[in-house]
Formats: sequence, structure tokens, C-alpha cells
Amino acid sequence: MNLNMSWNKLSGSIPPSLSRLQKLTNLHLHVNNLTGQIPDSFGAMDSLLELQLGKNRLGGVIRSLPLSCRLL
Repeated sequence: MNLNMSWNKLSGSIPPSLSRLQKLTNLHLHVNNLTGQIPDSFGAMDSLLELQLGKNRLGGVIRSLPLSCRLL
């Protein structure tokens, strides 16, 4: 399952509840106005293959992503 919300002028923080989408393989949130910390819960998304967060104002560290995941 893919979720592409790039280039949507989103603002605020990334909701940790996105990590409940356990069948999500691609999450694209780049080129928005997102701020705050990257949710730690993203590390538990075992199906995630690609995570795009660039061109936002995010901070923090994702402690453990699945080995197959590309962070772009």
C-alpha cells in the first residue's frame, strides 16, 4: 500500500498514528511544511520499503527502520 502526500502544503507534526498502517510499503511526505520530531513508532513499520521526508523541517532520529527500507 502506498500513501503519497507530497507537495500538499501540509503543516504541523507527523501523526504517530500513521505507524498503525502496518501494510504500508511507501510513505511519501516530502516537500511540505512539516515540523517537529519524526515519530519513533515509524521504526516498527515492518512493511515499509520507502520513506520520503525531505524538504520539511523535521528533527530527530528513527531508531530502527526495517533493513529493506530506503530513507529518502
